[in-house]
Amino acid sequence: MSGGSMDYAFTHIYSAAEQVDQYRREMRDKDLEDFKFDADRMQIPPEVLKSRVVAAFNEAVRALKIAEVYARRVEWLTSDDDGYDSFLKRIDEDLAKALSEPEEQ
Repeated sequence: MSGGSMDYAFTHIYSAAEQVDQYRREMRDKDLEDFKFDADRMQIPPEVLKSRVVAAFNEAVRALKIAEVYARRVEWLTSDDDGYDSFLKRIDEDLAKALSEPEEQ
C-alpha cells in the first residue's frame, strides 16, 4: 500500500463510508412505525421522514466517498508515490468511479 504521509487517513474515511452505508441499509429496512414518534413531532408523515433520513444517509455516503478519494490522492502525492500529473489524473478517474457506483434506495 502506498501513502503514509497522513497515516493512511483515507482508510478510516473509507471505513466510515462503508459503515454509514450499512446504517443506511438498516434505516431503509426499518418499519414506518419506528419513525412515527419523530414524524408526529415534526408534523409530517412517517414515510416522508424515513425518505428524508435515508436520503441524508445517501448524501453522507457520497460525501465520504469523495473525501476518501481526495485524502488518498493527497496522501499518495505527498508521500511521493504520485507525481502532479498522475495526482490530477487519478483524482478525476477515482471520483468518476466512486460517483458512478449505483446508490441503493
